Formats: sequence, C-alpha cells, structure tokens
Amino acid sequence: MALAADEVFVAGSGHVYVADVDTTPPTNTTSSWGGGWAELGYTTDDGVTITPGKEITDIPAWQSRYPVRRIVTAETFEAAFSLLQWNEDTLGLALQGGSWTGDVFSPAAAGTVDERALGIEAIDGDKITRIIIPRGMVTATGGIQMIKTGANPIPITFSALGDENGDPFTIIADWVSAS
Repeated sequence: MALAADEVFVAGSGHVYVADVDTTPPTNTTSSWGGGWAELGYTTDDGVTITPGKEITDIPAWQSRYPVRRIVTAETFEAAFSLLQWNEDTLGLALQGGSWTGDVFSPAAAGTVDERALGIEAIDGDKITRIIIPRGMVTATGGIQMIKTGANPIPITFSALGDENGDPFTIIADWVSAS
C-alpha cells in the first residue's frame, strides 16, 4: 500500500440519526435520510467512537505452552457519543424507551428492550461516510452531570444486534473507488 494523503479521513463534522427498526436507510451518500429518521442534534466535539470487537477463546493443549487454536465466540460493534441537546428524541433514546405525554416522561416498563436503528454520517469536506446500524440498542448511558459551568452532555453507547442476515452494520462511503 502506497502513501496517499488524500486517503486520510478527518471527520470534521457529522450527524447522528435514530429511527425505528425496519426504517429504510439511505442507500448512498447523496440521498436524504428520509422520513422516520430523527437527527439527534449536536454531539460533543469528541464526535462518535466506533468500536468493533471480538471475544476469543483460547484452546490450550497439554503439549504446548501456547494455545493450539483460537475460536471467536462473539463479535460486537458499538457506537459511542455524547449528545448535547436535550429533547424528546435524545432523552427517550438515553433512557432506553418510554413515552412523553406533554412535558412528562414516563419510563418504559422494567425489562423492556428498546431496539432502534442508528445512522452516523461523518463529513470530510466533499467526502461522506455513512454507518448504518439497522438494529441495536442503548447498552450504556453514562453519568449525566448537571452543572452550571458548561453543557450537560448525555453519554450513550449503542450496540448493534444482527439482522436477519446477521449483518450488524453497513458502511457507505462515496470516496471508496471500486477495484
């Protein structure tokens, strides 16, 4: 692989969207997100952190100091971000379901699993990357510190679930050249 400065991606801006599972996502980087997708507004300057992961189990053998085999027992794909705006969409996502009646929020029933779709759009000048998690859920909402000296971000970790094809995410990038 050659050195190529134009392949250095700097996500200088972007957007995070949420929708109901089975909401049709965009199929390219130029079409709109369409009905059903709600933009979650400002995030902190940290942007979005994507973390793919694997759990690996070593198979040891009496005759070897090293594992003789490794097997993948689970795979994960997570997106973490901190929302700056407080509204029905952001709090409903962070609190993992529930409903609003006027200005009163009622949490979801105990044990409820609030599955959603998540869309991430990262922008580097004229290059756009979209990451779509068609089915997942909030697996962590960090501590929300309410202070008078700055913004009060809502830290969220969203974890992908496999769809009917087992695919936990899709990446669409208009800067990738077909080989």
